[in-house]
Amino acid sequence: MSWFDSHASGSLTSRLSDDMERVKDGLGDKMSFAIQAFAQFVGGFAVGFYKGWDLTLVMLTVLPFFSIAGALISKVVASASTREQEKYMKAGAIAEEVLSCIRTVAAFGGQKREIRRYDRELEESEKIGIKKAFVTGAGMGLVFLIMYGTYSLAFW
Repeated sequence: MSWFDSHASGSLTSRLSDDMERVKDGLGDKMSFAIQAFAQFVGGFAVGFYKGWDLTLVMLTVLPFFSIAGALISKVVASASTREQEKYMKAGAIAEEVLSCIRTVAAFGGQKREIRRYDRELEESEKIGIKKAFVTGAGMGLVFLIMYGTYSLAFW
């Protein structure tokens, strides 16, 4: 019950639906892609070490760069996703509050004010989403730079 002391009444349903969507995404394609990537890494390492152990050890020098890039991207995107979810949760709470009391809002002519309040929360969420997309794109660019640099190192 302490949830309602610090959050609006409509934010719980908004939060639950968003969390369920995240669980579905995490257990769907992303989990299978992670298993596939891990299996490819282990298989590639085993075959590479068997065929040419010296080249495999040289190629392993870039593994920390991949790890650092992945960790940074994950941390920034997770932080931005949390803030974005909070803003959507607030916007959902506003919408639910207004719709449940629509007669009162209409009686006092508060439609425009409530629309502005809802839009403000969505605009902040949109800004966070744009930053998250930029970081994701830049991070993927960095990962591909490291990957193609690794290819050039191997061919050299």
